[in-house]
Amino acid sequence: MPLTVERLRQAYRRMKTIREFEERLHTEIATGEIPGFTHLYAGQEAVAVGVCEPLTDADYIASTHRSFRIAAAKCTGCARSHLARSAELRRGRPPARRLD
Repeated sequence: MPLTVERLRQAYRRMKTIREFEERLHTEIATGEIPGFTHLYAGQEAVAVGVCEPLTDADYIASTHRSFRIAAAKCTGCARSHLARSAELRRGRPPARRLD
């Protein structure tokens, strides 16, 4: 599958979304808004996006390490929806598990 200019832009947008999530996560943990600890993924966005770029909607992917970032790389809209729904369900309470 050739990498067109549009596909490269989409890949860049996915990497940027993952980086923005990481920066916000870091800030919220540092300020105590989210208690706990996480391993950040900053600097590794291209790995997740590169692995997921050739996948289609019919493909599945599993990850046991920092899997949220893989989900964000495969489907940016899914990741945003998950974050919004999770925050809504928690009503400001901290997440039940680590975010990594």
